Amino acid sequence: MNEQRLALSGLILEEGKLAEAGCLAGAQGTVIVSKGCLAGNDLITVKLLDCSTSVMSWVATGPATNIYGVMDEVRSQLRK
Repeated sequence: MNEQRLALSGLILEEGKLAEAGCLAGAQGTVIVSKGCLAGNDLITVKLLDCSTSVMSWVATGPATNIYGVMDEVRSQLRK
């Protein structure tokens, strides 16, 4: 638990550190959700990082106004 607290103590974490924290918690993967902007359009991005390698397994991105479409893509990726 001390290692987890140390990894999560910063205000800004690198994706690799999030995967490491997931491994310490016994997870197989870590899901990262972020909101951004591209050409004035709000976007939602959902990524799955493999905890053992910190490698991105998949990513789904879509307009924030269509979160259901993004979640459909996430479900599609999880079925693979």
